[in-house]
Amino acid sequence: VDAENWISHMEKIFDVMGCKDAFKTRLAVYKFEGNALAWWKAYKQAKGGDAWLVTVAWADFQKLFFLQFFPRAEQERLKREYHSIRQTSS
Repeated sequence: VDAENWISHMEKIFDVMGCKDAFKTRLAVYKFEGNALAWWKAYKQAKGGDAWLVTVAWADFQKLFFLQFFPRAEQERLKREYHSIRQTSS
């Protein structure tokens, strides 16, 4: 899935750079282009602009990102798959 791959790619960059959590969201959105950039600009402005951006933790950003760019059908499929996992004794 593209959204998952993009997040994984960004996390590799963060690891290589030794990026602190407070900077991850800002670096990630710097990489946005096209529809993602348009969405982010509107969302950020609605939340309070740059002052709000510096408060967004990486985990919170990932949730926002997946809600926007991870297809709803795929979210539901993974949720069902997760809930169907059962522990068995061995």
